[in-house]
Amino acid sequence: MDPLLVMPYLQRRVRYSYDEMFEEDKKRHDALVPLIARSRFAFPSKVSPSLRTYLNLPKRAISVAVSNSETLCPDIVVVNEVTRKAVTIAEIETEMTIDNQRAIGWRKCSSIHDVNFYLFAPQTRLHAIRELVRFFRIRVRGLRIYTYNNFGEPIISEV
Repeated sequence: MDPLLVMPYLQRRVRYSYDEMFEEDKKRHDALVPLIARSRFAFPSKVSPSLRTYLNLPKRAISVAVSNSETLCPDIVVVNEVTRKAVTIAEIETEMTIDNQRAIGWRKCSSIHDVNFYLFAPQTRLHAIRELVRFFRIRVRGLRIYTYNNFGEPIISEV
């Protein structure tokens, strides 16, 4: 086949700028957080009526103290309404948010006493996540990966 005939097809591909890719990634993240909260952290429930799930989207709803001077705002926070203490926190990552800086934040999340830390990441970045968790010595209660089915719905699995 003549290469000139293939070229116009290749040139018609849509090319995104970094800002556009970041916006798409952020939209994906913002859609995933409530879905994961509903499917994995649906509180209060009949079994656990004293627990309540908070989302720090679209704006910050609740923060968690790491020390006397530092607080974090993870994507999902499950609080015991009786003790007013966080019992579980979760961070949802996307293709573009997995890096050393975020891993330092995960380490802070995992260092909070008596709080379970869950990390959700795309399956395509599982190797990078495992390396960062190992390198920064992050204690993850649950590492979960997600992929998308043919209808664009996320499928979450344990690792």
